[in-house]
Amino acid sequence: MLDCTAEDWPHACDFPTLSEKLPRLIHTLGFHYFHFAYVSVRRNVTEGNLLPGGAQLVQAALGTRPEHVRYSNLPLLWDAQTFRRSPDRWREAHALGLRHGWIQPVRLGLASSYLAVLRPHVSVSRDELYLKSAWIMWLSERLHLAVEYSDGAPDLGNHCLDRQ
Repeated sequence: MLDCTAEDWPHACDFPTLSEKLPRLIHTLGFHYFHFAYVSVRRNVTEGNLLPGGAQLVQAALGTRPEHVRYSNLPLLWDAQTFRRSPDRWREAHALGLRHGWIQPVRLGLASSYLAVLRPHVSVSRDELYLKSAWIMWLSERLHLAVEYSDGAPDLGNHCLDRQ
C-alpha cells in the first residue's frame, strides 16, 4: 500500500486481488488482525483473520455506537470505553489478543461495510490515528467498491480510483 505505484492500483477494483493483498496491507499499517464485512440486499461478504468469536466482538462494538452516529462513516476506537457497558466482551477481546485498533465503517447508498484493524500490543496514539486513518478509510472504501462492482456489476476499470 505505502510502497505501491499508480500502476498497482487499477487492480484495487478487483475484490479477489484486493483481498489477497489485504493481510500484507494490514500488516504494513502495523496491525495483526483485520475483519472486513459488506452487507447489502444483493450480497454479504466477509474476509479476515480474526480468531473464532472475534467477528461477533466487532459486531458488538459497532452496536455500542449512539443512534446519531450509527449510520456515519466516523471511525470507532477499539478501547475499554467502547465496551464500558459489557466488560465481559472487553475481557473476551483481550483473551483473543484484540486490544488496540479501530473500526472504519463505510456507508455508500443502501450498502454498508466496515474494516476492523486490531492488534494485541501498543495502543493507538492520536498521532498514529491521524497518520493512518486516511489510509484505512481509503482501503475500506476500496474494499466496499470492489465488492459492490463485482459479480457481473458494471466493470469500473480504472475509474474506481477516481472515486477517491
